[in-house]
Amino acid sequence: MAHDFRLPPFSSLTAFDAAARHGSFTLAARELNVSQPAISRRVAMLEADLGMAMFAREIRPLRLTSNGKRLFEAWQASMGRLEEEVQYLRNVRPSSTMTIGASSCFASFWLLPRWPKLQAAFPNHNLRLLTGDFTDETDKLDLRIEFGPRRPEHLGRILEEKVFCVCSPAYLNGRVRKLSLAEIRERQLVRFGDEQTRWYSWKTWFAALGENVSESQLKTIQLDDYSLVIDAALASQGIALGWDGLLDPLLRSGLLVRVSEELVQSPRGYHVLCTDPEHNAAREICEWMIQTSSVSAY
Repeated sequence: MAHDFRLPPFSSLTAFDAAARHGSFTLAARELNVSQPAISRRVAMLEADLGMAMFAREIRPLRLTSNGKRLFEAWQASMGRLEEEVQYLRNVRPSSTMTIGASSCFASFWLLPRWPKLQAAFPNHNLRLLTGDFTDETDKLDLRIEFGPRRPEHLGRILEEKVFCVCSPAYLNGRVRKLSLAEIRERQLVRFGDEQTRWYSWKTWFAALGENVSESQLKTIQLDDYSLVIDAALASQGIALGWDGLLDPLLRSGLLVRVSEELVQSPRGYHVLCTDPEHNAAREICEWMIQTSSVSAY
């Protein structure tokens, strides 16, 4: 009997999967190490092949359509089954897979650039990264990176919280002198809209410096993904708040520059914990992250 059905290209399916998980073509591009337009083209090819939209693009972050959800669920189920079979054929025990949970922000700017070195340091483990808020999902993770104040169960701190203003050099039009707080208030500001208020907003950042400013007094662009905030800053669309340790490569390369001398520091930071304190391999990975960050454990 002839085999007459055809699947879409694998590159289109993997692009769709990454975009669906992240809710962002930009983050999907970073994960797959391709450009954002490449992700858009691959998803568009998939939609053209199927004759229907997979995403509701007028909503940010991206939301799957009902048909998109159907395909995503089928894809995850089939890939999960395939992963199990590959593990069996390779004779890899399930315990050798180490699952790391982190926010998309931390994963994009700190963890993924170090991922090749992390894999090289632990060649006997299959490392898996999940992004999101995993506070109550410890059973799915071997270790978790959390943002906030120190808790007793944290093994150590990866980054402390230091926040300052950044923008692209082009946005300053070649200006050498740093801006005053009053001048910053008059500029276009890119804002990260975090409903959980765990991050500094422009209002709370100014307040930490003794400046009483309401959001209504500021000219802001609000985005709900920190990666998009930095993309907007790189595109010279305004000034953004930058977290020390996350943006170091962009600052070293000169793609972003410090706008002013002011800096706000808090007791919060990025901390790492093992969901099972007796899991030696997970503890070793935690300690590797702490040492790599050049911040000592508690």
